[in-house]
Amino acid sequence: LDDGECPHFQLDQPQPFALGITHLFDDIPLKKAEAIKSQMISYFGSSTYYRWKQKRRLVKPKEQAYIKNLFLAQGITDDPLYDDYQEYYDLG
Repeated sequence: LDDGECPHFQLDQPQPFALGITHLFDDIPLKKAEAIKSQMISYFGSSTYYRWKQKRRLVKPKEQAYIKNLFLAQGITDDPLYDDYQEYYDLG
């Protein structure tokens, strides 16, 4: 492979999945929070966003990384604040 990454590679250790985003925007200025929320809904869809908010769906590690990049794009260097974490094997 060109980049040395196998698309079928799976880590053999559990990964942290986030549960709940009710406090995700607590310490963020309103304008930045609105921009991040809008981008999250645009990228993931409103159904996924509200299932995260209602704790009916876990936020996968790759989704957490995307959200972290949205924070960074707004100049926020603090990690996103999720309600809780649970460890699972990330099967894709």
